[in-house]
Amino acid sequence: MGQNNRVIRYALILLCVLSGASWAIAGSELWVMAQRAAPNSIRGRVNAILLMVAQGALTQGALALGATVLGAIADHLGTPTAFSLAAILLLIGAYIPNFFDLNVSSEPTAAS
Repeated sequence: MGQNNRVIRYALILLCVLSGASWAIAGSELWVMAQRAAPNSIRGRVNAILLMVAQGALTQGALALGATVLGAIADHLGTPTAFSLAAILLLIGAYIPNFFDLNVSSEPTAAS
């Protein structure tokens, strides 16, 4: 039984490493998409705002608030319900750009 625990532990460590690497890659891709979507005339300003938001209290506070709310939901309704709700909200968030006809193309836009 000790050997199985060791295998599970190493598998979870590998999963954490892969998750962290995926998070870093996703952040890089989002940064590139924001830069390519911005017109040349304001690209520097967009970069500054993106840096302030990415490093600022808005995102860190949102992560802490989201974790607190999800924990409270899990405590009252159970973990499967909390994770199901989080998955539903994630899917809704993924479709918001389509609902509002937002242009999320990675192609650069022409400056007007």
